Amino acid sequence: MQQMSTYKRATLDEEDLVDSLSEGDAYPNGLQVNFHSPRSGQRCWAARTQVEKRLVVLVALLVAGLVACLAALGIQYQTRSPSVCLSEACVSVTSSILSSMDPTVDPCHDFFSYACGGWIKANPVPDGHSRWGT
Repeated sequence: MQQMSTYKRATLDEEDLVDSLSEGDAYPNGLQVNFHSPRSGQRCWAARTQVEKRLVVLVALLVAGLVACLAALGIQYQTRSPSVCLSEACVSVTSSILSSMDPTVDPCHDFFSYACGGWIKANPVPDGHSRWGT
């Protein structure tokens, strides 16, 4: 027969501890552990308090909602094909970015020159200035 442990927190005096040794194991910190078997005919769900039952239902609903959201996201991403923007604005911005890059430079060695090298070559610093914007 399976025994379930129950924990009861109590503040006891030393005299109470001596008296309670016959009821169950008592420890100096006031924690008492008793073992009892479930009553015959009493099922797991029926043995739970209303708060425990509500928490179990709440957790089950949250898990079901999470699974439904993940399934919906999975279906959405599988059915969506990546679209390519071919509008005038997209093509113009892409052209500007690509013209600012210097594809001859290895980005692992000098990322700044890779990302901005084309712009630096196309826009040299004006004579008499040490930088742009002054």
